[in-house]
Amino acid sequence: MKSRRRHPIFNSLLLLLTVCLLLNSGIIPTYPLQQSIVQAAENLPLVATEEKLTELLSPFQDSISYDYGGYAIPRLFNSIKGYAGAVAESAAPQTQDTIQAPSEKQTTDSGNYSTTNLQVEGVDEADTVKTDGNYLYYLSGQKITIVRAKPAEAMQVVGEIEISPEDNALEFFINGDRLVLITQTYKAWDLFESSLKPAENGNSDSDLTVTHLYNIADRTNPLLLRKLTQEGNYLSARAVGSVYYVITNHSIYGCSATDLSKTLPRYTDTLFGNETQRVRCDELYYMPEFTIPNYLMTMVFDINQEEPAKINTYLGAGENIFATAAHLYIASGGRSYGVMEKSVNKSNSPLMRDMIWSGQSYTRIYKFALEDDNLIFVADGEVTGCIINRYAMGEGSDGSFRIATTGFTEGSYETVNLLFTLDEDMQPLGALRDLAKGEKIYSVRFMSDRAFIVTFKTVDPLFVIDLTDSAQPVVLGELKIPGYSDYLHPWGDNYLIGFGKDTVTLPVKSGSGVVLGEQAYYLGMKLSLFDISDLSQPVEVDVALIGDRGTDSPLLSDAKALLFQPATGLLAFPVWESTIAGAKISEYGYPNYGEMTRQGLFVFSVTEEGFTYRDCLSHHEFGETAFWEDQVERAVSIGETIYTFSPAMIQAHYLQDLTQIAKIDLK
Repeated sequence: MKSRRRHPIFNSLLLLLTVCLLLNSGIIPTYPLQQSIVQAAENLPLVATEEKLTELLSPFQDSISYDYGGYAIPRLFNSIKGYAGAVAESAAPQTQDTIQAPSEKQTTDSGNYSTTNLQVEGVDEADTVKTDGNYLYYLSGQKITIVRAKPAEAMQVVGEIEISPEDNALEFFINGDRLVLITQTYKAWDLFESSLKPAENGNSDSDLTVTHLYNIADRTNPLLLRKLTQEGNYLSARAVGSVYYVITNHSIYGCSATDLSKTLPRYTDTLFGNETQRVRCDELYYMPEFTIPNYLMTMVFDINQEEPAKINTYLGAGENIFATAAHLYIASGGRSYGVMEKSVNKSNSPLMRDMIWSGQSYTRIYKFALEDDNLIFVADGEVTGCIINRYAMGEGSDGSFRIATTGFTEGSYETVNLLFTLDEDMQPLGALRDLAKGEKIYSVRFMSDRAFIVTFKTVDPLFVIDLTDSAQPVVLGELKIPGYSDYLHPWGDNYLIGFGKDTVTLPVKSGSGVVLGEQAYYLGMKLSLFDISDLSQPVEVDVALIGDRGTDSPLLSDAKALLFQPATGLLAFPVWESTIAGAKISEYGYPNYGEMTRQGLFVFSVTEEGFTYRDCLSHHEFGETAFWEDQVERAVSIGETIYTFSPAMIQAHYLQDLTQIAKIDLK
């Protein structure tokens, strides 16, 4: 469907007139009014009333209402949460009364420094380590440490941001002289209306996402300018220029069916006082065919402007985020439940011999436009199957949306992999089906009008797909190799680097020794360099193996752990290396796990010919146990220096020979 937005001038003039009258009457204070919904999704249906909210949530009543004796019974996982209690620190800004544009007095190193490994260039993502070329910023535990990085031999801590113990610090952004910190707080029962009974409050706990805006022009004395709180679990955040987008999910559960309006999420913005506001039904929209009782809330604000944050709230949920400079896509998975049918099932289970599951998984995608410093709903679409992560989504040069999923073949448990393209209105455009039946997707990378998909069961097929014509995607090439890649990283137009696991296929035997089949087992870590210059014939140019079974890296689940310099070929990432001293295959016929022998930043050089291992930059002695505080989490580079970070210390090394220059103890 097309996006149809009413012109906002009339409503804006009406609002301005009302504000002026109220100001003259003295009824309201003279600071700018905080607005709850600004330019929301006019082409989405509005909930509007409490009666409509009750109607929309009635199909989920069994899952959201747990009532005993008038009190809500929390979900099981609530019993293991560490409830934090009331907010300890003042929500009001400290020292600074106004927000000014970032100072230009702090210069950077002319861009000669690494940045966060971003999915899309120009769309910033938060992380636990950042650098601006002069300073290092490291979030560990309940503190952000600010370090003057140059000269490396004299690096020193110059400032800190202490985070309340009630807040679970997640990640942060750096933008000139501004730092944006995201934290999560869990509150027992009701944060804002603690005098009410839990069942009357709605949710029996409140998951709060808090965005803290700091002025760090003086790195020795960061100043809190603003705190924005939105009720719900943190999903993700993005930034384009000075505009930030923070997205949360607020589950609906543990509430009375008589007053669902009490479940509507709340928010605050200390720039306009400490008053808590709750989203109203006439500000709440609902996603078409939403299937999860949840409120999806988006908060948008400009760090350089003293303007109210723009709050949009929807009935619906999100699981993965993909964003470009123009659009943001929120994906949510589900399953359509079918019936148990007879015949065709070949299972030997007495319970399953004559039955088979006929359900199918699906993914619904909501598309938003990044316009007027806000998120404007455009359209939604649905595809078969579920995505593995955000890298399974992309946007083509023609504006089409691309997504790769794993689902099930009709009428069986057999997996199948699919690729779909949708037009700008999220309507079906093209599709590839039946990719590698019986396998599942392990990684996806969209590069311009090409897609690279890795599936796995016993071998690793790398599919190369041409998306030049979005309506007719075509498989151009396929490469089958041992192992699999969890993450694919582009290197120019002609190379792709895969990070994953090596594998071995072993026979599966019965107790009497009869071979029943075969099973693939993962081993140590594997790096693959793929030459994709000929799309019809991708080639694995080189392989680097690290450790034995049990070896792992945060890079395999979080691409931000990668430090890569395309120009120099520097490739570095943290690894927990496990090695096996004895037999690698057990007497029972499956691989043995190794023991961790070292942890640190593994540094490689990569050229068109392949990988060269250089060293492991560790924060513990080789052969000794690497306790959690000694484990390297991230690395950045500035000029000819590489910096490694663990909760225990920060080290600086020369890039040329990797010898240590200096270190800072953080214990």
